[in-house]
Amino acid sequence: MEEQMEIHKGDILYFDSDDGSTFTVKIISINDFRPPESKYAVDVINSYGTSYYDFYDDYYFCGQDFIDKCYKTKKEKFENE
Repeated sequence: MEEQMEIHKGDILYFDSDDGSTFTVKIISINDFRPPESKYAVDVINSYGTSYYDFYDDYYFCGQDFIDKCYKTKKEKFENE
């Protein structure tokens, strides 16, 4: 089983979409009392600097499955490939 990276409030992660765009993912809060698929509240920022929160006035809620698709640094991404 692959080890999960340790995630904390305030962490900044990166996500590569299928179209080749890289998004910045800021961990806003972690709530173990929410359903597993919405444990993390994150702000997602595209390559143009547009924030999900600024656009929708809300955070994106996701589970561990989305977090597992993210990486902390470019170096970590290349090491895991």
